[in-house]
Amino acid sequence: MRVALLTTTQHGHLNPYVPVVNALQDAGCEVALLLLSADGGVLDEQRREALGKAEVHSIGQVEMAPWSDDPAKIGPMLESSPVAEQTAEVIRATAPDFVLVDSLPVTASAMVGAQASGVPYGMIWANLGGVCPSEHRRGRWAYDEQVGDYLTRHGVLWSTRTHSARSPILNLMPTIPALVGDDAVTDDWVRLVGLPGAAGPRGDEVAFPALDRIDPDRPLVYVSFGTIFYRRPDLLRTVITGAAATGAQVIAAVGELAEELALPADVLTAPYLPQREVLERADVFVTHGGYNSVAESIRAATP
Repeated sequence: MRVALLTTTQHGHLNPYVPVVNALQDAGCEVALLLLSADGGVLDEQRREALGKAEVHSIGQVEMAPWSDDPAKIGPMLESSPVAEQTAEVIRATAPDFVLVDSLPVTASAMVGAQASGVPYGMIWANLGGVCPSEHRRGRWAYDEQVGDYLTRHGVLWSTRTHSARSPILNLMPTIPALVGDDAVTDDWVRLVGLPGAAGPRGDEVAFPALDRIDPDRPLVYVSFGTIFYRRPDLLRTVITGAAATGAQVIAAVGELAEELALPADVLTAPYLPQREVLERADVFVTHGGYNSVAESIRAATP
């Protein structure tokens, strides 16, 4: 079977799908990864290697800034985007038997392209958006309405209960019942398929020799606000120094902010950390609440 998986270059979306691509290949499938470049992001050589024999095809560009701007601009932006046509062309050219589309607002035009291609497609999520009741998204309703109107005009199913797109065939939600509880919306052919963060290379692994300097007699606090939300130096500094003041050893992912933060000398920092490895050692994880981070902390049994 030939499967295409469509997502963006964002860490929080590409990371959990690298193991999915490799699992499909191990099961005997041919896999094509279809990538939307988010804010100019690219697939680096290390991550390309982690994908094995999978084909990689660039589709087009999406920008994140409009999704925090005037919601009224979203509908016209989606209608004028070339991504729908580009996606349909790439899908037809790669000729998969089935397409899995990463379901999030920024990929809405790509969903329309998948619909237009005529190839059967399913939805997959890198967050809980597909089962989260829409009342928990009140702050995004103005954006959701624009996306929902656009998708339904082009034949893509839309769940009013979750404000997310649906496939008429298959909707895969990377979670477990114990995490989402009884409020989760699991109608519309939604299948819960387990937590993301499975073992195996993702192409984002980095060495962090400072792990060998950890004092085993002190509790270890790991601080990370992901690859986007870390850009809040005052908040990041407050959390890190507060944790260090308890006497705990602190490891923190700080992007390019190390010099600006001016942290205590015994705080171990790096721009980017091997998170799964650090979580195996940490006693407590302070996180921005990104779904991959939460899932990986559950897998590591780190509160």
